Amino acid sequence: MVVINNSDELQRTTIETEYGKQTMELDPYDTMITHIGLTKSV
Repeated sequence: MVVINNSDELQRTTIETEYGKQTMELDPYDTMITHIGLTKSV
């Protein structure tokens, strides 16, 4: 999963996946690459 922050402010986002919610915080103009499904939420 790739999450991009195109703003000049710190952004927090929560994305619902089939493995549960994934929350991340991105610095201004930051890009984060993460794997989903490595740990399944119960």
